[in-house]
Amino acid sequence: WEAEKKKAKKGNEEAQKILVRLKKPDMFTKWGIRTRSSLSRQFLRTAYQLGAVWDYITNMAAEGAENYGDYSFAEQLDNSSAALEQEEGFPELATIYKNGTTKKTYKENGLPVACKPMAWTAATSYARRAAYLPVAHTPLAV
Repeated sequence: WEAEKKKAKKGNEEAQKILVRLKKPDMFTKWGIRTRSSLSRQFLRTAYQLGAVWDYITNMAAEGAENYGDYSFAEQLDNSSAALEQEEGFPELATIYKNGTTKKTYKENGLPVACKPMAWTAATSYARRAAYLPVAHTPLAV
């Protein structure tokens, strides 16, 4: 039991370090979490995993923040995800310039390049928003 408690404590400490890192402005934008720091020499805002913001990753980060007790950051992440969705629908990804205030989404003929809406983005967004909705309790018919 002591080994399990020690392992859980170490996992929580690692999670807290990750959350602190994600809050920094080179990672967190008003539209979500970047896939790579804007300070990285390899940062390329237009590349899939080199700095673009993926809405579903932001939603997963919000879930993680909530699971580790950082409710304030989870709410900030939810708000950034909602801002992107309100402005762009459910984009596959958004490229955020290094200044963190200018974005561009991939579109052809006015539509996202891949599926519309992106299934994983819509699913993670729904899961995050559903957590805030009141649950209607209907009595079961017997």
